[in-house]
Amino acid sequence: MADEVRALAGRTSSSSQEISKLTSNINEQTKIVEAGIADGNEKTSKLTAASEAVSVALEEIVAVSQSMYNSIATSAESNFIQTIKLNHIMWKAEIYQSMFGLVDKQPQDFTDHHQCRLGNWVYQGDGTQFAHLTALKNLEAPHIGVHQSGVDAYQAYLDKQYAKAEQHLKAMEDYSVEVVGHLTKLEGVLIDEEPNTMGSSPAELF
Repeated sequence: MADEVRALAGRTSSSSQEISKLTSNINEQTKIVEAGIADGNEKTSKLTAASEAVSVALEEIVAVSQSMYNSIATSAESNFIQTIKLNHIMWKAEIYQSMFGLVDKQPQDFTDHHQCRLGNWVYQGDGTQFAHLTALKNLEAPHIGVHQSGVDAYQAYLDKQYAKAEQHLKAMEDYSVEVVGHLTKLEGVLIDEEPNTMGSSPAELF
């Protein structure tokens, strides 16, 4: 288990402060995204569905943040998976922010499924020891789909192919539902197996 995850499970007070700070940052990010949605709706009526998807993503962020609060006293494995879920949702949120011009990033600047927090753990970190698990195997395809669809949506938006961008955003969200579901299953398996370590090398947050 990564050092930060051990600390999260072992020091309730410290973890609460850390997550409280993270949640505060998310709340600020939420306000910015909501402002961007309003502006984006004026500029592009064709992305109404995309705007609704942003709202869903923001609701997911709040839900996962609350879940992290509640999981402080639970196993390190559970806290690790909750952190992964939050990172995953925030990656999606940054796609939307970029489309509305709130973040200065280009499609090629986004991490792929190997470079994100989950990918780093799965392909390079201690997650490799769980490669035999069905829950982890089933996670790979939708995880790839989230990253590819998100980047494709942003590129289509830049190319003013709004209908295409909307299709890619829908695909990203569909894949995302699968990813979160498989992560929940993986969480249960990891808790049952009680591995000695789940540590991973340092990786980018997104």
